[in-house]
Amino acid sequence: MSTYTGLSHVENGASYPSVPSLPRVRCTLNGRQVSLKRASGAETVHKGSQPDPHLDELVDSLLPVALHTLDRQNRSKTLPLYLVYIDPNKELSDNIRELTDFAADHSGEQAIWMPVSGNASSMLNVLQKALPTIRGDALKFLCMLYVGDQALRHVMEELAVNSGMGFCFHALY
Repeated sequence: MSTYTGLSHVENGASYPSVPSLPRVRCTLNGRQVSLKRASGAETVHKGSQPDPHLDELVDSLLPVALHTLDRQNRSKTLPLYLVYIDPNKELSDNIRELTDFAADHSGEQAIWMPVSGNASSMLNVLQKALPTIRGDALKFLCMLYVGDQALRHVMEELAVNSGMGFCFHALY
């Protein structure tokens, strides 16, 4: 699982990579801060360097919809958006640990996070196992944004609400 706390900025085909010496790099897309980093203290990554060959395409298709959804629902542009990649090729336990690490790293922070995966079943499995184990108010100020299959909306909303988070949704057809 990789946590993106801001995507590398791309203009006219040129990628502006994140700076490895910084723990978190922020850029602004449509007025919203979006950051890019790798979970669990791994090196900062940038577009094109992810192990999943479909991740760039996945993020490119999801990010505009995510920003549109947040704008439409009047979510504050001052809140950062974290894209949390759940890697279907990793062990379930690794993804769970990385998601709980993400929650611990952002405990008490007002932010929006969006789970991203090329495999909805894998993503749902990780969320169902990880979110109930996160204790205290670690998720209290986070809002989960789910952009994906309408059929999963209610289960994703239930997971978010039962974990103490806000929830917003946009169907991806």
